[in-house]
Amino acid sequence: MRLWSKGADWLRRIGRAQPAEVPKQITREVDPPPEWDLLRAAERDSIVASHVNERLHPLGFVQVKPRRWVDGSAAPVRRVFEMVLLKGAAINPWWGFSLDFVPHLSGGRLCWHRSNRAARFDLFFYLDGRKYLDIWGSKYVHFSHGAASLRRDLERVMPVALEQAQETWRRGSTLSGILDIVREIRERKINSFYVFFRWRLPLTFMFLSAKVGDLAAAQAELEAYARDQELDEDVVAKLSKLLQDAASIENKEG
Repeated sequence: MRLWSKGADWLRRIGRAQPAEVPKQITREVDPPPEWDLLRAAERDSIVASHVNERLHPLGFVQVKPRRWVDGSAAPVRRVFEMVLLKGAAINPWWGFSLDFVPHLSGGRLCWHRSNRAARFDLFFYLDGRKYLDIWGSKYVHFSHGAASLRRDLERVMPVALEQAQETWRRGSTLSGILDIVREIRERKINSFYVFFRWRLPLTFMFLSAKVGDLAAAQAELEAYARDQELDEDVVAKLSKLLQDAASIENKEG
């Protein structure tokens, strides 16, 4: 009985208590989402080309395909810049090198990319927009909100991308410099796209190693690559001969 009385007193006191003041909700203005206005491919590529040509032509680049530019003035090393299409109607700048002396595999056969038109990345970097997300509000260039929005995105992204690209090209002004970049990519697992990292980069590493005179490292890389990719014996033999030729040519030129 006594316990019940104390409990009843407690309930009455709670009932008389004033409710705690609820803090006012803090609100902020939010920009309305941009209108959806997906550009057609031709208009998108025309805007991108106009914007990028203005910056790359003075550096010796020519446009060889939609959204791809190449400078082959220092072949067999070609500088490459590309605006790569991504999911979600997005574009991102990639840059790097195409090397005439590095083959690629297609359908189990050795193929070459020895012209501006055929140039492809033997090593590359891409703009990591996550570092600028707080400033830009988006990681990528988008073509889903009309022409004016695409131009604004290009205006903010291109200066940053070009500054980083020029630093990469400066570091890769020699074969030894390019090889150092490859080592950095592998050690830090930068740009570790599966196809590129596992299939293409080993070829770049082995042929650069041969060209700078380290045939032992090149052959060791070839052995590991052949096991990993289960290459046919004839392909391995051809690659081994090409590595020896690359090392021999470099020694004669040196």
